[in-house]
Amino acid sequence: EARWRAVRVVAAAVNGRAAGRTRLSRYVLVDAWERAVACASARLEVISDGRFRLRRRDIRQVGKEFELAVTDAYHGAGERPAASLSGGEMFLASLAMALGLSDVIQAEAGGVRVESLFVDEGFGALDEDALDKAVAVLEQLRARQRLVGVVSHVAELRRRIPARLEVLRTDGGSVTRTAIRAHARPPH
Repeated sequence: EARWRAVRVVAAAVNGRAAGRTRLSRYVLVDAWERAVACASARLEVISDGRFRLRRRDIRQVGKEFELAVTDAYHGAGERPAASLSGGEMFLASLAMALGLSDVIQAEAGGVRVESLFVDEGFGALDEDALDKAVAVLEQLRARQRLVGVVSHVAELRRRIPARLEVLRTDGGSVTRTAIRAHARPPH
């Protein structure tokens, strides 16, 4: 009976049934999310030339465990919801989150390398400077032997990306073709 009581206490704690406790699975998920956000924040700080940092918002303030906040060093107004970023800023934050998540996955998978990422996130919302930064980041990743697939309809991006798989609409259905250009237009 004493052993059963001990097992019951541990089971209640692991399953989040003890007072003030979180389920172990949720705790592990939140921990992984916080590590992904920390990795993403470090990447976003570099991508944004030191302007932006990310962190998980305090659940007591927003009632959600996975909401992000951003600190903008240019405005010094403290922290604000990540949802308040402009289109170009949001794209850079999304790219940083994808990369941060891949960093955590690689670490958790025993060093298995995540070599491919696909980004389908608002290239059309990027201004010229943000597009330059995004392309520079994508080129740096490519130089490190990582494939980054970009889903986009933005003509300017098409001119800057040297190797593409294009999907074309035809009367018989969609077909693909490769498009490889020797030199892409370098970022400004």
